[in-house]
Amino acid sequence: VGDGPPAFLWDLKARPAAVSQVPGVRAGVAALRPDGRAVAYELKDRTVAVWEAGESTKLAGMARALGYSSSGAHVFGFPGGEPRMASVTPGAADAHELGRWLLGVAADDRALAIVFDGFTSSATLSLRSLATGDAVWERDFDSESLSQWRGTGDYFANVDPRGDGLAIRVRDHWLLGSLATGELPRRVDSGAFEQGAWYAGGFALARVDELWLWDSPAGPSTPAPTRSYAALARDGAREVSRTRSQEFALRDMSSGAELAAPCLVGQHTARSRRTHFELDAQGRLLVSGEQGVCLQDAAGVAHRIEVSGAPVTGALADRGEGFAVGFEDGAVMRWAAAGASPA
Repeated sequence: VGDGPPAFLWDLKARPAAVSQVPGVRAGVAALRPDGRAVAYELKDRTVAVWEAGESTKLAGMARALGYSSSGAHVFGFPGGEPRMASVTPGAADAHELGRWLLGVAADDRALAIVFDGFTSSATLSLRSLATGDAVWERDFDSESLSQWRGTGDYFANVDPRGDGLAIRVRDHWLLGSLATGELPRRVDSGAFEQGAWYAGGFALARVDELWLWDSPAGPSTPAPTRSYAALARDGAREVSRTRSQEFALRDMSSGAELAAPCLVGQHTARSRRTHFELDAQGRLLVSGEQGVCLQDAAGVAHRIEVSGAPVTGALADRGEGFAVGFEDGAVMRWAAAGASPA
């Protein structure tokens, strides 16, 4: 949200979709509460307001809001002054210092924070309560700056959004362990796999079209390469992968079992080089490419979408039934649900 045009919040669960205008002269970033019913946003006077149920109220102790805790009860961001992050609870007066930056937000209103010591060129990683700012545990790393913890830097942290997993990449290997304790007993010498993600049955690393899976952090230390994949659901529960016969299959990531996927019937690697596959946490699959557009809903029913032009990509809404398709000429079409008319 920026200064100038008004900001709007859409409720896509309502039928028809309902829209509300967020008031105020906004000057920077905004954060949406996990339930989608409140927005914390920065004002031009370097304060933060929370919009909820059509009303805006000032949020004490915060100059720039960057996000909400998992329950939505607490807001984290910068309180002003020194570049250190803090958390506040709407309605409370005190801000709780967290660290230089948050590397991940975990369940139970906790977050993974990092602090740097300029004298010793070291960094302290800690699990912090967003309700109180208290540290559950702390662990030191030989790191001098936050830039080393970016996606292509020497370090990278990945927090399991659903369980107790914690993964830290240290240059050419990953350390896997427990978010609750901070212990990282398992080392995976993976090489140049810069990105990883937790899924329902363990941890996965991806590079180009190659996917490697590990079971829980306490499992065997030797990984086994698996199928060449085309898409991975954001919650890590399902994947679209290429089969030995050069076709595509929808699989459960935990068991490896193949799932029914009518939208993948007839899709072949030789004929689907420009086909885009999209999966979401609701159980939907969207296929956009040379053979048209097909949306498979959470019940496994395929909906063939009639379009003109050449579809090359697609996206599924995080909440609700909406989806969109992009075309080779740059056009984008949106649908509120399968069977609805495009916008």
